[in-house]
Amino acid sequence: MTEQPPTPRETLAEEFSQSTDPLAALEPTFNKTTVDPFEVFSEEVLNTRDLSSATRGYFAYVFDEWRSHMCEIGRHPACPALEHVEAYIEIQRTPKKEGGRGNTARTVKEKLRKLNRAYQYWQEDPVFPQKDGYNPFELAKTRVPLRVKKTKEHRKVTISELRDMIVSVTNLRKRTLIMLQLKLGLRAGEVSNLRLDDFRLTASLTNEAYPTLGSHEALGTRTNLVYIPSRDERDGNKSVRLRLLPLDTELRSLLDRYLYARPKNGEPSSYEEGIPAFRSGGNLTTAELTTFCHSDGIPIVIFNLRKNVRSRG
Repeated sequence: MTEQPPTPRETLAEEFSQSTDPLAALEPTFNKTTVDPFEVFSEEVLNTRDLSSATRGYFAYVFDEWRSHMCEIGRHPACPALEHVEAYIEIQRTPKKEGGRGNTARTVKEKLRKLNRAYQYWQEDPVFPQKDGYNPFELAKTRVPLRVKKTKEHRKVTISELRDMIVSVTNLRKRTLIMLQLKLGLRAGEVSNLRLDDFRLTASLTNEAYPTLGSHEALGTRTNLVYIPSRDERDGNKSVRLRLLPLDTELRSLLDRYLYARPKNGEPSSYEEGIPAFRSGGNLTTAELTTFCHSDGIPIVIFNLRKNVRSRG
């Protein structure tokens, strides 16, 4: 069998006395220790964050899947080479009927992001031997295309149409939810995830009715704003960064009126993770929010205006 010539990357590594697989030297020690690096990350990082059980469970699922992948290769999961990550991506993208996972590019990117978070933590914590300068997960993302296709087309909505649509929504709860999306550029999942402690309102009728209103530590001493956690802090949110967004006079008025009339139904003992601000029997779901938006004829408006808000800020 003819030996394959070295790639330009391998040639460059040889000329500069660099290794294309620098983590291989760490494997003997990792194999000896009884400490699981992923468990350290979970204990030191995930367990200190305000994460839902679903988010913690998904991290655990991805880590277990990665361990199995590396076990089949015969390598410790904490010291992968670039080709190991690329092989993982290939398995994830391969259709199920061909023996793969059949995941979309979006799902693969999310799994890589979670694995990368653990690896970056190892690079930052001095007790781990992984150092800056080599991250196989980041490197793989630059070499393997994982572009998410956008196929939907949305019509443009004039200010006049928008104004008429909003006026037609007479239900106070619905209008409040819709205006939060329109004015702050929030996704449906972010709105449905909002809790009372995320809102800080001054001169509000509801402050006495809800002692937890505006109590989230991320708000600090700021007033008239809402806290939007990142996707790492609250399951269902998609933004990488947390946000503190101002509430203008119109939003404050809507929130004040809605929350003042909102039924409490024995709260807060029923909700260990914080009292949901919007709900119907239980927590408001994204599906419910989408359904009544469609019934009121404004999902396209929300999409376009949310997109414009993000592009400006």
